[in-house]
Amino acid sequence: MIRSCRLAALALSAILALVAPAGAQAAAGPIGLISTGPVGGNGDADACDVSILCLDFEASADGTRAFFSTTERLTASDQDASKDVYERSGATTTQVSTGTTGGNGNFDATLQAISEDGARAFFGTYEPLTRDDLDLTSDVFERSSEVRLVSTGAASSNLQLDVCSDGTPSALACFGMASAAGGDPVFFTSPESLTFDDLDVGCFSAPARCDDVYQRSGDKTTLMSAGTGGASGATLIAVSRDVARVFFTTKAALTSADPDQALDIYERSGGSIKLVSTGPQSGASGPDVVNDVRVSSDGSHVLFATAEPLVATDTDTAVDVYERAGGVTTLVSATPGRGNGPQDACDRYRGCPGLALSADGAHVFFETADPLVAADTDSAVDVYERVGGATKLVSEGTGGQLGGGAGAFLDSISADGTRAFFVTAGRLVSADADTGVDVYERAGGVTSLVSVGTQGGGADASLQRVSAGGSRVFFSTPDQLVAEDTDQASDVYVRAGGSTALVSGGSANQDASFLDMSDDGRRVFFATSERLVPADTDARIDVYAADLSALPWPPEDPPPPPPPP
Repeated sequence: MIRSCRLAALALSAILALVAPAGAQAAAGPIGLISTGPVGGNGDADACDVSILCLDFEASADGTRAFFSTTERLTASDQDASKDVYERSGATTTQVSTGTTGGNGNFDATLQAISEDGARAFFGTYEPLTRDDLDLTSDVFERSSEVRLVSTGAASSNLQLDVCSDGTPSALACFGMASAAGGDPVFFTSPESLTFDDLDVGCFSAPARCDDVYQRSGDKTTLMSAGTGGASGATLIAVSRDVARVFFTTKAALTSADPDQALDIYERSGGSIKLVSTGPQSGASGPDVVNDVRVSSDGSHVLFATAEPLVATDTDTAVDVYERAGGVTTLVSATPGRGNGPQDACDRYRGCPGLALSADGAHVFFETADPLVAADTDSAVDVYERVGGATKLVSEGTGGQLGGGAGAFLDSISADGTRAFFVTAGRLVSADADTGVDVYERAGGVTSLVSVGTQGGGADASLQRVSAGGSRVFFSTPDQLVAEDTDQASDVYVRAGGSTALVSGGSANQDASFLDMSDDGRRVFFATSERLVPADTDARIDVYAADLSALPWPPEDPPPPPPPP
């Protein structure tokens, strides 16, 4: 929510920006313009779409490749006035959303995902870009060495059914889509029957009822959510890192263990389907699960929420958090001996942004207003951790200090779950001398203030992202936390090794919005309408990259290697 407000302000500042020369950059590292090309980059178009919160931007894991969308023509191959997807690698800009039969029609293209190395990019568009796309409905395409149609199969009839939907007037949202780290296979959700074992009917009158989850690997398409039969659609929600386990939700009862028509979570692995959101107390009239799920790296641990009491120790009708592992369902949002309370552990309608699971599934984090431990003496929302069968309060300060009734909300954790990051307006340590929202870290039983510098304080701060090991934390705030920050606009900062550095720079009171970063945090991308380099001669929103490799970073252990495929 904080990010949404900041981006709205960024759009306004882009409209009101004065044409002024770029000022000296006082950031922690050199800054380069990303949204530029051999024939453009300074026209009357934004390179970051605020209407979709700049979600049509993504960088590769090492930060060497950046993908963005703009209506501006940055290369000679772009001959239309519609939005196209571009890649910036080194000093080269390439149009991604083009094909063998098109790419310059009056159709927007919107970035959806990339592989970790950036070698494959996936985007949605209505334009037929390959010879096997014979309709004018939205489809998913992949661009690597060439463009190929992803949302197709052996039984594809090119029916007039959209794979992606209109997220905003200027964007497509291809819901229920994910790919392997290397980009193949790719998983997507579609209402069209793409394989001969998908026997759905009635898709034209109610296409959502015919949604199914598919896997596309090479030129082969496989139905993953078999059995829905058009009675109820299925939507992809997660894939394990080795893509051996695929998770989706549906109201269809696909196994005998599912006694109702409520929304449930299923897993497809080894060619079989099994029910995940179940327990010894599952009833015949259970409510829907909350459509927000966390999965461990190998898929062996699944974290979800539901108001249905799945175990005997769940004695209320509030939404609770459960974990499913090894065929056993465990109530997470409770404390042995204290039970669980009447407050929802997450919002049953808007999802569970405060859920987190470490890569190995050993550490579980959640939010609740229920006082689950004796140290929690207020009725505000707090962050909890469940590890080794014990429930611990995360959002407490020095000496057990609480936030004075202010809620605390989880934002991120390190990959191993030993560090948790949350925001609160409460003052949990003596270094926090204001009433603004601040970013905190909890590690080893110690709470530390993250959104702090050598000066300033008082304005709200929002966490953006942390490195895999959790030692490098990026956040945004309009506060001038270091002497190099000389304006009143929102800027991007990094906190590492007990020091805070300005990332975005600038001095013209134009907000900078965090977009993405390399996994190690050494290359950071942000958007602003301020002209930070001489090559930027317009007042539109552009994408920049900051090189922070010269900072004295603290050592950080690399994340554990992924399981073998």
